[in-house]
Amino acid sequence: CFGNLCTDKVDPQGDWRGSWRALENIYERGLVRSIGVCNFSPEELRELLAFARIGPHIVQSWMDPLQQARELRTICIGAGVVFQAYSSLGTQHRTPVNPVLRHPVVMRLAAET
Repeated sequence: CFGNLCTDKVDPQGDWRGSWRALENIYERGLVRSIGVCNFSPEELRELLAFARIGPHIVQSWMDPLQQARELRTICIGAGVVFQAYSSLGTQHRTPVNPVLRHPVVMRLAAET
């Protein structure tokens, strides 16, 4: 049993469409209050919005001052979907020094407080 999934394998390349239908079904049955996705590209989100019977209530994605996810946020605004950022202080950057926390503007603003 793989955690609470009760399976020995997980397909990392699986198709999200079947998973989305399952989310729609549990939403329709009143088992959850909202449904959403994480780490979808703008293209994938457009495809989901066209495919879904029930659109996502929330989209979670990496966003920080250097990675602003503008296209994804624009799609969310147009579709009435909440956008939730993660790694807002640059923890997704794979560099020895965090470029967000060392950015001159961020450092200047931090010094002013």
